[in-house]
Amino acid sequence: AFLEYVKNDIPVICICFTPSLSGSYNSACSAKEIVLEEYPTAKLEVINSECATVSQALFVIEACKMKEEGVPFEKNVEILEKIKATNHVFFTISDLKYLKAGGRIGKIAGRAVDMLSVKPLITLKKGSIEFSGIVRSRKKALSKVIEKLKEYFSKKGEDPKEYEFAVGYGYDLEEGKEFYKEVCDSIEKMAGKKMVKFMQIGATIISHTGPGALGI
Repeated sequence: AFLEYVKNDIPVICICFTPSLSGSYNSACSAKEIVLEEYPTAKLEVINSECATVSQALFVIEACKMKEEGVPFEKNVEILEKIKATNHVFFTISDLKYLKAGGRIGKIAGRAVDMLSVKPLITLKKGSIEFSGIVRSRKKALSKVIEKLKEYFSKKGEDPKEYEFAVGYGYDLEEGKEFYKEVCDSIEKMAGKKMVKFMQIGATIISHTGPGALGI
């Protein structure tokens, strides 16, 4: 994939999935080294986005915006490396069986949550999945996801007006639309009118989280 562009002197920025969840970053780094052996002057950068699925889409869109606005290759890479630290995903899932099957969460923690019939809250930050709480119902879980978003800005002292937002849903489009409206209302109160993207979570991630994944 790199060679097609390198041979035509077209710079390449390869934005990869977080390596804690995929081997694609390491594979791309190996490919880069192989290409540079033959084309040592090629402009080729591989970035660990520390993102996944919907948040990775926001990251890629930002890179494309900069390219369209004429930001030079090296500056584009520099900015992407800086802004990736601001990536956060707050989400909930319907149950833990998919994460347990994929080895993404401890079996003991999974059994405890299953026995209590509660809904888990999960955060993806710095490329790693973190278990961030439990609640009794799906409705409360979704409300808590929005609370987590608000907490992020209050604790960090960051300006939400400087951020891009997206809602990702798994299988249930209607539930996703209802949640999206709630999120948009909350973001409007924090940052005024903003375009919040609405995207279906990719199949690679949904196979690990299960179809009930829904988050910001």
